Amino acid sequence: QHIVLSPLSRSGKPSWLVLYNITEVDWKNVPPNLIRQILEVHQRGEPIRSIALSINGGWVLVTPAKVYHELIPKNMAAQLDLLQQKKADIHYVAFNVDNGWIILHDRYKGVWERIPASLVVELERLSAQQSHIRAVHFYTVRGRI
Repeated sequence: QHIVLSPLSRSGKPSWLVLYNITEVDWKNVPPNLIRQILEVHQRGEPIRSIALSINGGWVLVTPAKVYHELIPKNMAAQLDLLQQKKADIHYVAFNVDNGWIILHDRYKGVWERIPASLVVELERLSAQQSHIRAVHFYTVRGRI
């Protein structure tokens, strides 16, 4: 269902998570509270829409009913709270290596902070065309791969 890689943290410890199905998950260097939340969500039978890991150990877990998060930038937390209050259909979140972030919602809308200007231009163009923006992926390490 999901493969999640975190941007390489300052400690140099890569984090990853593979959610195979409703009963199987593997991970490395993932915060215990995120694993606990995933297990609780699965016990309730809720599907997971998106999971994101930040460079500083923060995380976001998106389900159709609620968004769970810990140790994320204040502006991102405020946007998630506002979108949930407005009953927005949040479907995807991601972090970049600069602890920038993006939240995609309601098919062709998004909010973001500290992402590349060229990406902002493209997202605004797609939004104006009302194109369905499903996901955005960032490099997980600095420099060339």
